[in-house]
Amino acid sequence: MTRTQYLRWPSITSRDEALTYIQQVAIPHPWRHSICMDDTCIGYVSVKPEPGDDHHRAHVSYALSAEYWGLGIATDALKKAIAKVFKKFSYLARIEALVEEENKGSQRVLEKVGFRKEGLLTVEEVWV
Repeated sequence: MTRTQYLRWPSITSRDEALTYIQQVAIPHPWRHSICMDDTCIGYVSVKPEPGDDHHRAHVSYALSAEYWGLGIATDALKKAIAKVFKKFSYLARIEALVEEENKGSQRVLEKVGFRKEGLLTVEEVWV
């Protein structure tokens, strides 16, 4: 298993790439919080409401450095994030997550937070 095997975007390998990501993705995002240990960012949780007629739905995504997997950190962060997001975006009726079928750890995180598997897409599993 590689540290980035479940990420859907290329790894950031330079300071310039990191700055571009922060400016173009992280800062303008409607709800994105870092997961930190001491003074080190070890992951994030992000929730993005859908536009237009689907505005009652949102998608959650999260990532955690591999050395912190299995410690309950992602579960705790996601529980807190979901509670905050439903307060901030009171019009939301549901939050969805996509997870790869072989990513059993992430599936367990979602189950612990209260998500349930709703269906299987051609490429990815959908949990709501």
